[in-house]
Amino acid sequence: MGDVNVTVLSIIVGYLILVTVVGLWVSSRVKSTSDYLIASSKMGFILVAMTLIGSWEGTGTSIGISQTAYTQGIYTGFYASFFAAGLILTVFTLLKFIRFTVSLTPAAMLGKMFGVQTQVMTSLLLIFQNLIVMAMQLVGGAGIMAAVLGIPYELGLFAMLATTGLYSLAGGIVSTAWTNLIHAVVQNAAAIIAIPVVLSYVGGWDALVAGLDPKYLSVDGMGFNNLAGWWWTLGLGVMVMSFQQVHQAASNKEAEKGFWLAAAMCAFYSMPFALMGVVAAAKFPGVTPLMALPTLTMAINPLFAGLILASVLAAALSTLGPGLAMMPLFVVNDLYKVARPNSTDRQQLVVARLSMVVIMAAAVFIAITVRTIVVANVFAFTFRSVMVLAIIFGMLLAGRHWITREGAFFGILCGAAGIFISQFAMPDQPPIYLTVVFLAVGTVIASLLTRGRGNYSLSIWEILKSSAPTLPEQSPEAKPRIAH
Repeated sequence: MGDVNVTVLSIIVGYLILVTVVGLWVSSRVKSTSDYLIASSKMGFILVAMTLIGSWEGTGTSIGISQTAYTQGIYTGFYASFFAAGLILTVFTLLKFIRFTVSLTPAAMLGKMFGVQTQVMTSLLLIFQNLIVMAMQLVGGAGIMAAVLGIPYELGLFAMLATTGLYSLAGGIVSTAWTNLIHAVVQNAAAIIAIPVVLSYVGGWDALVAGLDPKYLSVDGMGFNNLAGWWWTLGLGVMVMSFQQVHQAASNKEAEKGFWLAAAMCAFYSMPFALMGVVAAAKFPGVTPLMALPTLTMAINPLFAGLILASVLAAALSTLGPGLAMMPLFVVNDLYKVARPNSTDRQQLVVARLSMVVIMAAAVFIAITVRTIVVANVFAFTFRSVMVLAIIFGMLLAGRHWITREGAFFGILCGAAGIFISQFAMPDQPPIYLTVVFLAVGTVIASLLTRGRGNYSLSIWEILKSSAPTLPEQSPEAKPRIAH
Protein backbone atom coordinates (compact mmCIF):
# COMPACT_ATOMS: atom_id res chain seq x y z
CA MET A 1 0.00 0.00 0.00
CA GLY A 2 1.42 3.39 -0.99
CA ASP A 3 2.06 6.36 1.27
CA VAL A 4 -1.10 8.10 0.03
CA ASN A 5 -3.30 5.18 0.99
CA VAL A 6 -1.54 4.75 4.35
CA THR A 7 -2.21 8.40 5.23
CA VAL A 8 -5.85 8.23 4.15
CA LEU A 9 -6.32 4.88 5.87
CA SER A 10 -4.93 6.22 9.16
CA ILE A 11 -7.29 9.20 9.13
CA ILE A 12 -10.37 7.13 8.28
CA VAL A 13 -9.68 4.28 10.73
CA GLY A 14 -8.88 6.73 13.53
CA TYR A 15 -12.11 8.60 12.86
CA LEU A 16 -14.21 5.42 12.87
CA ILE A 17 -12.70 4.33 16.19
CA LEU A 18 -13.34 7.77 17.74
CA VAL A 19 -17.05 7.96 16.87
CA THR A 20 -17.67 4.33 17.83
CA VAL A 21 -16.11 4.82 21.27
CA VAL A 22 -18.11 8.03 21.85
CA GLY A 23 -21.35 6.41 20.67
CA LEU A 24 -20.94 3.41 22.95
CA TRP A 25 -19.93 5.61 25.91
CA VAL A 26 -23.06 7.79 25.78
CA SER A 27 -25.29 4.74 25.23
CA SER A 28 -25.04 4.07 28.96
CA ARG A 29 -27.50 6.98 29.44
CA VAL A 30 -30.29 4.99 27.79
CA LYS A 31 -32.54 3.46 30.45
CA SER A 32 -35.96 3.28 28.77
CA THR A 33 -37.76 3.08 25.45
CA SER A 34 -38.42 6.81 25.61
CA ASP A 35 -34.68 7.43 26.05
CA TYR A 36 -33.91 5.13 23.14
CA LEU A 37 -36.41 6.60 20.67
CA ILE A 38 -36.78 10.32 21.53
CA ALA A 39 -34.19 10.97 24.27
CA SER A 40 -37.13 11.42 26.67
CA SER A 41 -37.62 14.91 25.17
CA LYS A 42 -34.71 16.36 27.15
CA MET A 43 -32.32 17.61 24.47
CA GLY A 44 -31.23 21.19 23.94
CA PHE A 45 -31.23 22.87 20.56
CA ILE A 46 -27.61 22.05 19.67
CA LEU A 47 -28.09 18.28 19.87
CA VAL A 48 -31.44 18.61 18.07
CA ALA A 49 -29.67 20.53 15.30
CA MET A 50 -26.89 17.94 15.11
CA THR A 51 -29.42 15.15 14.61
CA LEU A 52 -31.18 17.16 11.91
CA ILE A 53 -27.93 18.05 10.14
CA GLY A 54 -26.88 14.42 10.16
CA SER A 55 -30.23 13.38 8.74
CA TRP A 56 -29.86 15.64 5.69
CA GLU A 57 -26.08 15.97 5.20
CA GLY A 58 -25.59 12.41 4.02
CA THR A 59 -23.91 10.76 1.07
CA GLY A 60 -26.63 12.14 -1.20
CA THR A 61 -25.55 15.69 -0.38
CA SER A 62 -21.81 14.94 -0.59
CA ILE A 63 -20.37 12.16 -2.75
CA GLY A 64 -23.79 11.73 -4.39
CA ILE A 65 -23.70 15.35 -5.55
CA SER A 66 -20.11 14.98 -6.79
CA GLN A 67 -21.30 11.92 -8.70
CA THR A 68 -24.23 13.82 -10.21
CA ALA A 69 -22.29 17.03 -10.89
CA TYR A 70 -19.70 14.97 -12.78
CA THR A 71 -22.30 14.50 -15.51
CA GLN A 72 -24.92 17.24 -14.89
CA GLY A 73 -23.04 20.30 -13.67
CA ILE A 74 -22.68 22.64 -10.74
CA TYR A 75 -26.38 23.46 -10.22
CA THR A 76 -26.73 20.11 -8.49
CA GLY A 77 -25.03 21.90 -5.58
CA PHE A 78 -28.38 23.41 -4.55
CA TYR A 79 -29.48 19.96 -3.37
CA ALA A 80 -28.92 20.65 0.35
CA SER A 81 -30.51 24.10 0.04
CA PHE A 82 -33.88 22.45 -0.44
CA PHE A 83 -33.42 20.56 2.83
CA ALA A 84 -32.78 23.89 4.57
CA ALA A 85 -35.99 25.29 3.06
CA GLY A 86 -37.93 22.29 4.35
CA LEU A 87 -36.58 22.78 7.88
CA ILE A 88 -37.66 26.44 7.86
CA LEU A 89 -41.11 25.53 6.52
CA THR A 90 -41.48 23.01 9.34
CA VAL A 91 -40.88 25.74 11.94
CA PHE A 92 -43.65 27.88 10.47
CA THR A 93 -46.16 25.08 9.82
CA LEU A 94 -46.08 21.69 11.53
CA LEU A 95 -43.65 21.97 14.44
CA LYS A 96 -46.02 23.17 17.18
CA PHE A 97 -48.88 21.06 15.88
CA ILE A 98 -46.65 17.96 16.05
CA ARG A 99 -45.75 18.62 19.67
CA PHE A 100 -49.24 19.66 20.79
CA THR A 101 -50.88 16.53 19.37
CA VAL A 102 -48.02 14.30 20.63
CA SER A 103 -47.64 12.81 17.14
CA LEU A 104 -44.36 10.92 17.38
CA THR A 105 -44.35 9.94 13.68
CA PRO A 106 -46.02 11.19 10.48
CA ALA A 107 -47.95 7.93 10.39
CA ALA A 108 -49.29 8.65 13.89
CA MET A 109 -50.56 12.05 12.74
CA LEU A 110 -52.20 10.52 9.69
CA GLY A 111 -53.69 7.89 11.98
CA LYS A 112 -55.33 10.61 14.08
CA MET A 113 -56.79 12.13 10.91
CA PHE A 114 -57.70 9.06 8.88
CA GLY A 115 -57.73 6.05 11.20
CA VAL A 116 -55.47 3.23 12.33
CA GLN A 117 -55.44 1.43 8.95
CA THR A 118 -53.89 4.49 7.34
CA GLN A 119 -51.40 4.75 10.20
CA VAL A 120 -50.21 1.17 9.68
CA MET A 121 -50.08 1.45 5.89
CA THR A 122 -48.17 4.75 5.85
CA SER A 123 -45.75 3.47 8.48
CA LEU A 124 -44.92 0.51 6.23
CA LEU A 125 -44.36 2.88 3.30
CA LEU A 126 -42.11 5.09 5.42
CA ILE A 127 -40.09 2.09 6.58
CA PHE A 128 -39.61 1.07 2.94
CA GLN A 129 -38.42 4.49 1.77
CA ASN A 130 -36.19 4.98 4.81
CA LEU A 131 -34.52 1.68 4.02
CA ILE A 132 -33.56 3.09 0.63
CA VAL A 133 -32.09 6.25 2.17
CA MET A 134 -30.07 4.22 4.69
CA ALA A 135 -28.87 1.88 1.97
CA MET A 136 -27.55 4.85 0.00
CA GLN A 137 -25.48 5.92 3.01
CA LEU A 138 -23.98 2.44 2.98
CA VAL A 139 -23.29 2.75 -0.76
CA GLY A 140 -21.38 6.02 -0.31
CA GLY A 141 -19.38 4.86 2.68
CA ALA A 142 -18.60 1.45 1.23
CA GLY A 143 -17.53 3.05 -2.05
CA ILE A 144 -14.99 5.19 -0.20
CA MET A 145 -13.66 2.21 1.74
CA ALA A 146 -13.35 0.13 -1.41
CA ALA A 147 -11.43 2.92 -3.17
CA VAL A 148 -9.08 3.69 -0.28
CA LEU A 149 -8.51 0.31 1.31
CA GLY A 150 -8.76 -1.80 -1.82
CA ILE A 151 -11.29 -4.09 -0.14
CA PRO A 152 -14.39 -5.60 -1.79
CA TYR A 153 -17.39 -3.26 -1.85
CA GLU A 154 -19.50 -5.75 0.12
CA LEU A 155 -16.93 -5.87 2.91
CA GLY A 156 -17.08 -2.08 3.10
CA LEU A 157 -20.83 -2.33 3.73
CA PHE A 158 -20.33 -4.54 6.75
CA ALA A 159 -17.54 -2.29 8.03
CA MET A 160 -20.04 0.61 8.02
CA LEU A 161 -22.48 -1.38 10.12
CA ALA A 162 -19.74 -2.44 12.52
CA THR A 163 -19.39 1.21 13.55
CA THR A 164 -22.69 3.10 13.30
CA GLY A 165 -24.76 -0.04 13.60
CA LEU A 166 -23.08 -0.96 16.86
CA TYR A 167 -23.53 2.34 18.68
CA SER A 168 -27.01 2.96 17.21
CA LEU A 169 -28.16 -0.45 18.40
CA ALA A 170 -26.78 0.27 21.87
CA GLY A 171 -27.88 3.88 22.38
CA GLY A 172 -30.56 4.74 19.82
CA ILE A 173 -31.16 8.44 19.25
CA VAL A 174 -28.96 9.44 22.22
CA SER A 175 -25.80 7.90 20.72
CA THR A 176 -26.78 9.25 17.31
CA ALA A 177 -27.11 12.85 18.52
CA TRP A 178 -23.73 12.93 20.28
CA THR A 179 -21.80 11.24 17.48
CA ASN A 180 -23.48 13.55 14.97
CA LEU A 181 -21.95 16.47 16.84
CA ILE A 182 -18.54 15.11 15.80
CA HIS A 183 -19.73 14.30 12.28
CA ALA A 184 -21.14 17.80 11.73
CA VAL A 185 -17.86 19.49 12.68
CA VAL A 186 -15.85 17.26 10.34
CA GLN A 187 -18.34 17.49 7.46
CA ASN A 188 -18.77 21.25 7.44
CA ALA A 189 -15.10 22.02 8.08
CA ALA A 190 -14.06 19.79 5.18
CA ALA A 191 -16.66 21.35 2.86
CA ILE A 192 -15.38 24.87 3.62
CA ILE A 193 -11.71 23.89 3.21
CA ALA A 194 -12.44 22.14 -0.09
CA ILE A 195 -13.38 25.31 -2.01
CA PRO A 196 -9.99 27.13 -2.02
CA VAL A 197 -8.00 23.89 -2.27
CA VAL A 198 -9.88 22.62 -5.34
CA LEU A 199 -9.91 26.00 -7.10
CA SER A 200 -6.16 26.32 -6.50
CA TYR A 201 -5.60 22.84 -7.94
CA VAL A 202 -7.49 23.63 -11.14
CA GLY A 203 -5.81 27.03 -11.59
CA GLY A 204 -8.70 29.22 -10.46
CA TRP A 205 -12.30 29.73 -11.49
CA ASP A 206 -11.46 31.25 -14.88
CA ALA A 207 -9.27 28.30 -15.82
CA LEU A 208 -12.04 25.89 -14.80
CA VAL A 209 -14.62 27.73 -16.92
CA ALA A 210 -12.30 27.76 -19.92
CA GLY A 211 -11.83 24.01 -19.85
CA LEU A 212 -15.45 22.94 -19.37
CA ASP A 213 -18.44 22.33 -21.58
CA PRO A 214 -20.81 25.28 -20.87
CA LYS A 215 -23.56 22.90 -19.73
CA TYR A 216 -21.60 22.21 -16.54
CA LEU A 217 -22.06 25.80 -15.36
CA SER A 218 -25.66 26.21 -16.54
CA VAL A 219 -28.99 25.03 -15.18
CA ASP A 220 -29.38 23.22 -18.52
CA GLY A 221 -26.89 20.65 -17.28
CA MET A 222 -29.51 19.02 -15.07
CA GLY A 223 -32.59 20.83 -16.40
CA PHE A 224 -34.83 23.31 -14.63
CA ASN A 225 -37.62 20.74 -14.46
CA ASN A 226 -35.44 18.37 -12.43
CA LEU A 227 -34.25 21.22 -10.20
CA ALA A 228 -37.86 22.25 -9.47
CA GLY A 229 -38.73 18.62 -8.81
CA TRP A 230 -35.96 18.47 -6.21
CA TRP A 231 -37.44 21.53 -4.49
CA TRP A 232 -40.86 19.95 -4.02
CA THR A 233 -39.60 16.47 -3.25
CA LEU A 234 -36.80 17.32 -0.82
CA GLY A 235 -38.46 20.30 0.87
CA LEU A 236 -41.68 18.42 1.57
CA GLY A 237 -39.76 15.27 2.47
CA VAL A 238 -37.91 17.09 5.23
CA MET A 239 -41.15 18.38 6.72
CA VAL A 240 -42.63 14.93 7.11
CA MET A 241 -39.51 13.23 8.46
CA SER A 242 -38.67 15.61 11.30
CA PHE A 243 -41.21 14.37 13.86
CA GLN A 244 -38.65 12.49 15.93
CA GLN A 245 -36.34 15.51 16.14
CA VAL A 246 -39.26 17.75 17.14
CA HIS A 247 -39.92 15.46 20.09
CA GLN A 248 -36.25 15.14 21.08
CA ALA A 249 -36.27 18.79 22.11
CA ALA A 250 -36.94 19.85 25.70
CA SER A 251 -39.43 22.54 24.56
CA ASN A 252 -40.95 24.25 21.53
CA LYS A 253 -38.31 26.97 21.80
CA GLU A 254 -35.43 24.48 21.83
CA ALA A 255 -36.94 22.67 18.85
CA GLU A 256 -37.31 25.88 16.82
CA LYS A 257 -33.74 27.01 17.56
CA GLY A 258 -32.46 23.58 16.58
CA PHE A 259 -34.29 23.71 13.25
CA TRP A 260 -32.99 27.20 12.46
CA LEU A 261 -29.40 26.23 13.30
CA ALA A 262 -29.63 23.09 11.17
CA ALA A 263 -31.06 25.05 8.22
CA ALA A 264 -28.24 27.60 8.41
CA MET A 265 -25.53 24.95 8.52
CA CYS A 266 -26.76 22.74 5.68
CA ALA A 267 -28.06 25.43 3.27
CA PHE A 268 -25.01 25.38 0.97
CA TYR A 269 -23.31 22.21 2.16
CA SER A 270 -23.64 20.49 -1.25
CA MET A 271 -22.07 23.27 -3.32
CA PRO A 272 -18.39 22.41 -2.58
CA PHE A 273 -19.09 18.80 -3.56
CA ALA A 274 -20.72 19.94 -6.79
CA LEU A 275 -17.60 22.00 -7.46
CA MET A 276 -15.40 18.93 -6.91
CA GLY A 277 -17.57 16.90 -9.25
CA VAL A 278 -17.23 19.53 -11.98
CA VAL A 279 -13.45 19.78 -11.48
CA ALA A 280 -13.20 15.98 -11.66
CA ALA A 281 -15.09 16.09 -14.97
CA ALA A 282 -12.53 18.56 -16.31
CA LYS A 283 -9.46 16.74 -15.02
CA PHE A 284 -10.48 13.07 -15.08
CA PRO A 285 -13.12 12.56 -17.78
CA GLY A 286 -12.56 8.82 -17.99
CA VAL A 287 -13.46 7.71 -14.44
CA THR A 288 -16.85 6.47 -13.30
CA PRO A 289 -19.07 9.08 -11.55
CA LEU A 290 -18.87 7.18 -8.25
CA MET A 291 -15.06 7.37 -8.34
CA ALA A 292 -14.93 11.06 -9.36
CA LEU A 293 -14.49 12.40 -5.81
CA PRO A 294 -11.94 9.84 -4.57
CA THR A 295 -9.88 10.19 -7.77
CA LEU A 296 -9.79 14.00 -7.57
CA THR A 297 -8.94 14.26 -3.88
CA MET A 298 -6.18 11.66 -4.03
CA ALA A 299 -4.65 13.50 -6.96
CA ILE A 300 -4.57 16.79 -5.02
CA ASN A 301 -2.99 15.79 -1.71
CA PRO A 302 -3.04 12.76 0.62
CA LEU A 303 -4.01 14.81 3.67
CA PHE A 304 -6.75 16.58 1.73
CA ALA A 305 -7.98 13.23 0.43
CA GLY A 306 -8.07 11.87 3.96
CA LEU A 307 -10.04 14.87 5.20
CA ILE A 308 -12.61 14.82 2.37
CA LEU A 309 -13.06 11.07 2.35
CA ALA A 310 -13.35 11.02 6.15
CA SER A 311 -16.00 13.75 5.84
CA VAL A 312 -17.92 11.63 3.32
CA LEU A 313 -17.77 8.72 5.74
CA ALA A 314 -18.96 11.13 8.43
CA ALA A 315 -21.83 12.13 6.15
CA ALA A 316 -22.76 8.49 5.59
CA LEU A 317 -22.53 7.63 9.28
CA SER A 318 -24.37 10.79 10.36
CA THR A 319 -27.40 9.95 8.20
CA LEU A 320 -27.26 6.22 8.78
CA GLY A 321 -27.44 6.79 12.55
CA PRO A 322 -30.66 8.87 12.62
CA GLY A 323 -32.16 6.56 10.01
CA LEU A 324 -31.47 3.52 12.14
CA ALA A 325 -32.80 5.32 15.24
CA MET A 326 -35.96 6.40 13.40
CA MET A 327 -36.99 2.97 12.13
CA PRO A 328 -37.65 1.41 15.58
CA LEU A 329 -39.88 4.41 16.35
CA PHE A 330 -42.03 3.52 13.32
CA VAL A 331 -42.09 -0.14 14.31
CA VAL A 332 -42.86 0.41 18.01
CA ASN A 333 -45.21 3.40 17.81
CA ASP A 334 -47.13 2.60 14.62
CA LEU A 335 -47.08 -1.18 14.41
CA TYR A 336 -46.21 -2.95 17.68
CA LYS A 337 -48.26 -0.69 19.97
CA VAL A 338 -51.22 -0.89 17.60
CA ALA A 339 -51.10 -4.68 17.81
CA ARG A 340 -50.21 -4.78 21.54
CA PRO A 341 -51.39 -1.55 23.19
CA ASN A 342 -50.73 -2.90 26.70
CA SER A 343 -47.11 -3.90 26.09
CA THR A 344 -44.55 -2.93 28.73
CA ASP A 345 -41.66 -0.53 28.31
CA ARG A 346 -39.19 -3.42 28.46
CA GLN A 347 -41.04 -5.30 25.71
CA GLN A 348 -41.06 -2.19 23.53
CA LEU A 349 -37.32 -1.65 24.04
CA VAL A 350 -36.59 -5.27 23.04
CA VAL A 351 -38.74 -4.91 19.91
CA ALA A 352 -37.02 -1.62 19.06
CA ARG A 353 -33.56 -3.18 19.15
CA LEU A 354 -34.62 -6.37 17.33
CA SER A 355 -36.27 -4.35 14.59
CA MET A 356 -33.06 -2.36 14.14
CA VAL A 357 -31.11 -5.58 13.50
CA VAL A 358 -33.61 -6.69 10.85
CA ILE A 359 -33.54 -3.24 9.24
CA MET A 360 -29.73 -3.27 9.07
CA ALA A 361 -29.81 -6.56 7.17
CA ALA A 362 -32.43 -5.24 4.73
CA ALA A 363 -30.42 -2.04 4.12
CA VAL A 364 -27.33 -4.08 3.26
CA PHE A 365 -29.32 -6.09 0.72
CA ILE A 366 -30.59 -2.91 -0.99
CA ALA A 367 -27.10 -1.39 -0.96
CA ILE A 368 -25.75 -4.41 -2.83
CA THR A 369 -28.36 -4.10 -5.60
CA VAL A 370 -28.73 -0.28 -6.02
CA ARG A 371 -25.77 2.13 -6.26
CA THR A 372 -27.01 5.36 -7.87
CA ILE A 373 -27.21 7.54 -4.78
CA VAL A 374 -29.08 10.72 -5.77
CA VAL A 375 -31.61 8.97 -8.04
CA ALA A 376 -32.47 6.49 -5.28
CA ASN A 377 -32.68 9.27 -2.67
CA VAL A 378 -35.09 11.34 -4.79
CA PHE A 379 -37.21 8.22 -5.31
CA ALA A 380 -37.31 7.65 -1.53
CA PHE A 381 -38.00 11.29 -0.68
CA THR A 382 -41.00 11.29 -3.00
CA PHE A 383 -42.58 8.74 -0.66
CA ARG A 384 -42.09 11.22 2.16
CA SER A 385 -43.77 13.91 0.07
CA VAL A 386 -46.85 11.71 -0.28
CA MET A 387 -47.22 11.74 3.52
CA VAL A 388 -46.91 15.50 3.97
CA LEU A 389 -49.27 16.14 1.04
CA ALA A 390 -51.79 13.78 2.62
CA ILE A 391 -51.50 15.75 5.88
CA ILE A 392 -51.97 19.03 4.01
CA PHE A 393 -55.00 17.71 2.09
CA GLY A 394 -56.48 16.52 5.35
CA MET A 395 -55.97 19.86 7.07
CA LEU A 396 -57.48 21.78 4.16
CA LEU A 397 -60.44 19.56 3.31
CA ALA A 398 -61.32 17.32 6.24
CA GLY A 399 -63.15 20.04 8.15
CA ARG A 400 -65.81 20.21 5.44
CA HIS A 401 -66.26 16.45 5.36
CA TRP A 402 -64.79 16.26 1.87
CA ILE A 403 -62.42 13.40 2.71
CA THR A 404 -63.40 10.01 4.06
CA ARG A 405 -61.00 7.71 5.84
CA GLU A 406 -61.30 5.21 3.01
CA GLY A 407 -60.58 7.98 0.51
CA ALA A 408 -57.43 9.05 2.32
CA PHE A 409 -56.22 5.44 2.54
CA PHE A 410 -56.79 4.84 -1.16
CA GLY A 411 -55.31 8.22 -2.13
CA ILE A 412 -52.04 7.53 -0.32
CA LEU A 413 -51.81 4.14 -2.02
CA CYS A 414 -52.39 5.84 -5.38
CA GLY A 415 -49.66 8.36 -4.58
CA ALA A 416 -47.24 5.53 -3.80
CA ALA A 417 -48.22 3.81 -7.06
CA GLY A 418 -47.55 7.06 -8.92
CA ILE A 419 -43.97 7.03 -7.64
CA PHE A 420 -43.29 3.59 -9.10
CA ILE A 421 -45.00 4.40 -12.40
CA SER A 422 -43.04 7.62 -12.75
CA GLN A 423 -39.75 5.97 -11.81
CA PHE A 424 -39.99 3.14 -14.32
CA ALA A 425 -42.27 4.48 -17.08
CA MET A 426 -41.19 8.15 -17.02
CA PRO A 427 -37.59 8.10 -15.69
CA ASP A 428 -36.71 11.48 -17.22
CA GLN A 429 -39.41 13.30 -15.24
CA PRO A 430 -39.31 14.10 -11.50
CA PRO A 431 -41.67 11.63 -9.80
CA ILE A 432 -43.26 14.30 -7.59
CA TYR A 433 -45.54 15.64 -10.34
CA LEU A 434 -47.30 12.39 -11.22
CA THR A 435 -47.39 11.49 -7.53
CA VAL A 436 -49.37 14.65 -6.64
CA VAL A 437 -51.90 13.93 -9.39
CA PHE A 438 -52.38 10.31 -8.34
CA LEU A 439 -52.71 11.26 -4.65
CA ALA A 440 -55.27 14.01 -5.28
CA VAL A 441 -57.37 12.13 -7.83
CA GLY A 442 -57.33 8.90 -5.82
CA THR A 443 -58.37 10.68 -2.62
CA VAL A 444 -61.21 12.62 -4.26
CA ILE A 445 -62.66 9.69 -6.22
CA ALA A 446 -62.50 7.23 -3.32
CA SER A 447 -63.99 9.83 -0.94
CA LEU A 448 -66.90 10.48 -3.31
CA LEU A 449 -67.58 6.75 -3.59
CA THR A 450 -67.54 6.19 0.19
CA ARG A 451 -69.25 9.36 1.47
CA GLY A 452 -72.45 7.45 2.17
CA ARG A 453 -70.76 5.54 4.96
CA GLY A 454 -70.22 8.77 6.94
CA ASN A 455 -66.75 7.67 7.97
CA TYR A 456 -65.17 11.10 7.57
CA SER A 457 -61.65 12.05 8.56
CA LEU A 458 -61.13 14.29 11.57
CA SER A 459 -60.52 17.98 11.01
CA ILE A 460 -57.52 19.77 12.47
CA TRP A 461 -59.75 21.33 15.13
CA GLU A 462 -61.15 17.96 16.17
CA ILE A 463 -57.62 16.61 16.52
CA LEU A 464 -56.56 19.59 18.62
CA LYS A 465 -59.67 19.22 20.79
CA SER A 466 -59.00 15.53 21.33
CA SER A 467 -55.43 16.36 22.37
CA ALA A 468 -56.47 19.09 24.83
CA PRO A 469 -57.63 16.78 27.67
CA THR A 470 -54.07 15.47 27.97
CA LEU A 471 -52.90 18.92 29.06
CA PRO A 472 -51.10 20.07 31.10
CA GLU A 473 -49.58 16.63 31.77
CA GLN A 474 -48.97 16.21 28.04
CA SER A 475 -48.46 19.84 27.10
CA PRO A 476 -46.21 20.85 24.20
CA GLU A 477 -43.45 21.26 26.74
CA ALA A 478 -44.01 17.87 28.36
CA LYS A 479 -42.41 14.56 27.50
CA PRO A 480 -44.33 12.31 25.07
CA ARG A 481 -44.84 8.90 26.55
CA ILE A 482 -43.91 5.79 24.59
CA ALA A 483 -45.38 3.08 26.80
CA HIS A 484 -49.00 3.19 28.00
